[in-house]
Amino acid sequence: MQYGQPPSWRPDHEQIRVEAYRGTVRDALGGLRNLEQLLGSLRVGPRALLSVFPDVQACCNPLADAISGLSAIVAADLEGTASIVAALSRSAQTRVGELSAAFDSVRHASFNAKARLRLEEQVVATSRDIEAIVELIDLLGEVAWGRRMQVSLTEVAREAFRSSEPPANAKGIHGSPGAIRLSLSTDIPNTERVTSPRALVLMLNQLVRIRVRANPTIVPHVAFATGTGAEVEISIEPEAGTGELRWATGRHVLPEAESCLRIAAQVLGLRIEFPSFPEGSLRLVFRAEEPTQ
Repeated sequence: MQYGQPPSWRPDHEQIRVEAYRGTVRDALGGLRNLEQLLGSLRVGPRALLSVFPDVQACCNPLADAISGLSAIVAADLEGTASIVAALSRSAQTRVGELSAAFDSVRHASFNAKARLRLEEQVVATSRDIEAIVELIDLLGEVAWGRRMQVSLTEVAREAFRSSEPPANAKGIHGSPGAIRLSLSTDIPNTERVTSPRALVLMLNQLVRIRVRANPTIVPHVAFATGTGAEVEISIEPEAGTGELRWATGRHVLPEAESCLRIAAQVLGLRIEFPSFPEGSLRLVFRAEEPTQ
């Protein structure tokens, strides 16, 4: 989720609510990440861990409420999303409820090595799933609120995928896949279009993760092409190609991801194509620009 300055094009009252919800999510996830590190450190004993559990557990209800609030705003502002954001919100409520129950069980039982490992697994799973849920809600939010502008699609792709060195989670964090190695085509046409750049960044990352979900060992290739009628295609190919070495951030892919991507593509005026077989290509197709009058 993006936590920069509040977008000035959103109505003030809504902007304040959205940013407050995002801040709550950010703080709660930060607490879970810190707790995960403490649980995984042999230098931190049971007594020290028990002392921080109440503060982390106290963030559970606000976290669930914030995700519910974000979901409600997205559903109200983006037609056709009520069902999918409700499902994401319910999943978040379930994950957070399970984590809170895990804290309750720790307080009333002996906190031995087995219990510590079990709690660590629960914290990792919750962080992984909440991050994935929030990213999909954020994608739909960017589609609803994000400013559309003329951008170079190739520059947006470079923004989406890191260059030169893998990010910090190259070996995987929070139980998510590690950073995804990919190649980005440098043999590209002029690809300027009007779109929401932040939404496109999120979509491209989701598509790469979907591409490698069935086969994590592949090195996908992100290519650009001019199609029929001057359409521009961004394709995620199942095999490495010639181009720049780049990295996508690894994250858990939720079952709702494809539905969210289809909604985003439809609202942004794109065509999205999922292959019917594992070795096929994923495609985002931008329609030809209409001639100016």
